[in-house]
Amino acid sequence: MVVRSIFTYDIISISVHMVKITPVRKEREMRFTTQPFILCMFCLLTLITAAQAMENKPAGNNAIDSQWVVITGEDDALLNEYEEENAASVSDPIEGFNRAIFTFNDKFYFWIFKPVATGYNAVTPNFFREGVRNFFYNIMFPARFVGSLLQGKIERAGQETCRFVVNTTVGLGGMMTPSEQYEWLNPPKEDIGQAMGKWGIGNGPYIVWPFIGASTLRDTVGFIADQFLYPFIYVDPSWVYFPVRTYQNLNEWSFNLDAYPELKKASMDPYSAVKDAYIQYRQKMLEE
Repeated sequence: MVVRSIFTYDIISISVHMVKITPVRKEREMRFTTQPFILCMFCLLTLITAAQAMENKPAGNNAIDSQWVVITGEDDALLNEYEEENAASVSDPIEGFNRAIFTFNDKFYFWIFKPVATGYNAVTPNFFREGVRNFFYNIMFPARFVGSLLQGKIERAGQETCRFVVNTTVGLGGMMTPSEQYEWLNPPKEDIGQAMGKWGIGNGPYIVWPFIGASTLRDTVGFIADQFLYPFIYVDPSWVYFPVRTYQNLNEWSFNLDAYPELKKASMDPYSAVKDAYIQYRQKMLEE
């Protein structure tokens, strides 16, 4: 199972798409958004991450880069690999804080999210959930395309484009995936966080975000950048983004409700197990 993020509700993405304020003036209506502020924050975090990378860049070939962790069914081998001998680890200078947030996320998952997702599974047929998953993956084409270009993977960017065109047209808006019949139309997933890793930017410190889960400073920057390529962030009215994003995450998690409980049950220290699996997953993505 791929471990991508323990929790799905995207607080950072919420901050990227805060509600627009539209005070009415006598002559005209002025419209303000927080996107310029978020863009400045993105640039600031990029500089901080680069500085961290220069100070703490790992040596040798065991440098590990990472990204979000959601337990999905994309790669059933990950949990069996997270104890590989050569796995490196990122720094964890705020471990106390991270463990407190991890505990909060754990309670949220078992007390709220899992019961809701279980009920969703009970009333929603599998073929429908698969279609929803395919649709949302399809509309995230811009992030994968840009991530490929930023790494100089021109051929992969072309493959992503062809996949998007085929699934959007023949696949009825991406609900179906006729591209799966052709291996060359199914390249590994790319994103901006991976591109930053390819540029030599180190992880920075390990961070556990409320509701989101495992990340690093570099991957937080990459995630924010990816959100600017999420189509629904530009949909009006602004509030539409929140239920859409929440539903996307709920649907994705509905396929793997037992993955995190199984990992937790098999681990002496679930916090360390999730952290290690997360790092392994990101390293694997960078190598593909």
